Amino acid sequence: MRVLLTTLNSKFIHSNLALRYLQEACPAEETLLEEYTINDRLEVIAGEIYKSCADVIGFSCYIWNITQTLELVGILRQVAPRTVIILGGPEVSYDPAAYLAPSMGVDYVVFGEGEETFRELIALLETGPRQNLKQWRDAAGLAEIKGLAFSTAAAPTVNAARELIKDLAQIASPYITTAGLEHKIAYVESSRGCPFNCQYCLSSTLAGVRFFPWERTKAELQKLVAAGVKQIKFVDRTFNCNQGHALKVMRYLAEWHPAVNFHFEISADLLDETMLEFLQQVPSGLFQFEVGVQSTNLTSLDLISRRTDLAKLAANVKAVRAGGRVRQFLDLIAGLPGEDYRSFANSFNEVFSWQPDKIQLGFLKLLKGSGMRSKAADWDYRFAAAPPYQVLQNSWLSYAELLRLQGIEDMVDKFFNSGRFKHTLAYLINMFGGDAFALFEALGTYWEENGYHRQAQNARKLYELLAEFFRERMRLEETEFTELLKLDYLLWEKPTQVPTWFNSPSIPCFRERVETFFREGLLQLMPQLKPLSRRELHRYFHLEPFSPCLAAYLNLPLLSEEEPLYLLFYYPGALIKAERPGYIPVAL
Repeated sequence: MRVLLTTLNSKFIHSNLALRYLQEACPAEETLLEEYTINDRLEVIAGEIYKSCADVIGFSCYIWNITQTLELVGILRQVAPRTVIILGGPEVSYDPAAYLAPSMGVDYVVFGEGEETFRELIALLETGPRQNLKQWRDAAGLAEIKGLAFSTAAAPTVNAARELIKDLAQIASPYITTAGLEHKIAYVESSRGCPFNCQYCLSSTLAGVRFFPWERTKAELQKLVAAGVKQIKFVDRTFNCNQGHALKVMRYLAEWHPAVNFHFEISADLLDETMLEFLQQVPSGLFQFEVGVQSTNLTSLDLISRRTDLAKLAANVKAVRAGGRVRQFLDLIAGLPGEDYRSFANSFNEVFSWQPDKIQLGFLKLLKGSGMRSKAADWDYRFAAAPPYQVLQNSWLSYAELLRLQGIEDMVDKFFNSGRFKHTLAYLINMFGGDAFALFEALGTYWEENGYHRQAQNARKLYELLAEFFRERMRLEETEFTELLKLDYLLWEKPTQVPTWFNSPSIPCFRERVETFFREGLLQLMPQLKPLSRRELHRYFHLEPFSPCLAAYLNLPLLSEEEPLYLLFYYPGALIKAERPGYIPVAL
């Protein structure tokens, strides 16, 4: 029997961990694994799946792909009527019977932890007649499989739920093979479960935390690094819920120090002094943390049953930040009970003041089976009926306010999370009296008024539009702002041609003086560059004049009172040993 396991990931760079567990659990003669994305054309995906000639097709289902998955099932049911179709995953686990209506075309739903259920189902199907698996039913055998729902002539049958697997060591590793993972994001779990009871999260429906054997997790990490993955994300719901376990894993990774980034979801208020001291010494860029703050409104946190020591969380985030070695992405959720628009602005500004590397502004989703969904009527929640079930309004936030927050999220992502506008944003926020939320709110309003929210803009265009925003909205002298914008631009990319908004000063014989500098001054400054040709030097360096006002802002001495401030920007490559662009002041 041939089994095809497949899914639609949200991006090409992602990979699916669940399918790899099922592939190793599957007892079929042949088990294939194919991953697509929600951006691929469904007719192309359907054609590829059809050509696999699989007897059984298993789909991994989530809020981001369930709609397209059901469309695919509808196509395949028409052209491959004898193929057995199985759905599994969190999106179908809460109400499996809903996916077994005759019009759906689904034969089985695996709900809950699926490894054992899927193995038993495939083993049972293997005993049936291959030429007519679709019609074959071993009613007694199916009824014995916990965690399985299946269609019958009378009505869908939902068996008893399967108990959680206590000994995770009995689950086969999902990384017996690592084929197809090169340059992708790979996912690892060193534990299952969560100690917390946050009402918006499905993890709250499961009690306790179970750990995989460390030697097994270590072997998986070694395989993934050898496979050339781009990043490894630990999907443990709260990676540091056990400080001893977290420290053991991180110490091993720090000593090993492979050329891979490791991502962890943590509760920052649980970090102890031993961990904080360790994080001051880890290799820079090896780790990044995703910290679920969600809100700084204590009433909201209480209503969603989230236990957080906010004072300790803030102190620990700042301590990690001071070490400068670990990137931190802090999460906020708009639409929580008890938090209105002004309260959310306060939460945003407080979290922003902790200086994270990113603020991930998300919107509450009322997931099937979550505590929040069961209480939706109590708080007058209106939310989308279709996945991802995003909140539209509630007793504290109107739809208009949520739309405004969506515009703010876009601005935060474009201008703050991109990291491209460090100096410019600091300058603008200061002009807004330190109110970061007010700045992004003003940007969002400006964006919508000019229709930019309906247009795609590349990174270079954003600099131009930010200059336009300053010119039209701030109505102040532009020199200092424009110089900072130039600085931000050149710290990210070498210009192939100077943008019109640069407003570079007119300097007599500037081009000739630059050529003389590249021929003589640069090589005196960096003798190691002598092997490079003039063309290569221009490829990795750019010299730009700035207004003298920038010297004070950057705390740089002016090398000449009569001359502009000249900054030499360098870009990684060739003999330039740097992780990212930088600059040094020079004299012409």
